[in-house]
Amino acid sequence: MGIRTRLMKQRVMISLSYLSILLTLGILGAVIFFTFLNGIKSWNLAFFTEAQKFPLNPRQGISHAIQGSLILSLTASAIAAPISILAAIYLTEYADERLRESFDSILDVMASTPSIVVGVVSYILIVLPLQGFSALSGAVALAIMMMPIMTRACEDALMSIERRYREAGLALGLHKWRVSLSIILRMAKGGVLTGFALAFGRVFGETAPLLMTALGSRTFFSGFFEPVSSITLLIYEYSKSPFEIWIDIAWGASLLLMLLTLGINVSIRLWMGKKGG
Repeated sequence: MGIRTRLMKQRVMISLSYLSILLTLGILGAVIFFTFLNGIKSWNLAFFTEAQKFPLNPRQGISHAIQGSLILSLTASAIAAPISILAAIYLTEYADERLRESFDSILDVMASTPSIVVGVVSYILIVLPLQGFSALSGAVALAIMMMPIMTRACEDALMSIERRYREAGLALGLHKWRVSLSIILRMAKGGVLTGFALAFGRVFGETAPLLMTALGSRTFFSGFFEPVSSITLLIYEYSKSPFEIWIDIAWGASLLLMLLTLGINVSIRLWMGKKGG
């Protein structure tokens, strides 16, 4: 193969790469542009302060859905965080290599499981025994999705700490569990927080597991054993509505969700960049 042919193939491949980048950016830009164009029209004070009302009432918003999303995500985080951190400590400090590899494979499978499957499992294990949809079942479903992501991130963070710090703690007469919690975990807090942010951003925009657990509500939060709304559930419900005002609100909620998700991901990037620097 001559040098001229190789150069021609290289130019073709570079051109195709640039074309793929432009096509991807064009599609992404179109999604952002149309979401912003249609969503910003419904943004006003009532949009953020009022709850769902009769379709013909022009003064209504998504404050109940914002409240529900925060309660579901924060409750799921409160459930998943300690379990994930303790699991990561066990895998890095106590488990042998064979057991750790087996658990890592299980975590990979859990992380790649479709969210609708998590919803079905949560429905069978939580909703049916409780005999009703509830905020608690929705939070548990989201926690199940958070745990493999956060556990792997915490595990990587803990394993990045050099062994000499563990040996120094043991040399001082501390128990191994005290070294893990007081020294190693504290040193790895940056990676742990990054894993938490990644898991939180992953579940904040989920819809499928909440459809089968939290169900949705048209009022504010009334208890963990009652159905609750979320931004994603509201978008799903309003997008199918025949009422124009609800469709406009769905666009506004989509814009808000997109900006929140973007903000979480940008914050993670900045945090990781600062940490790396």
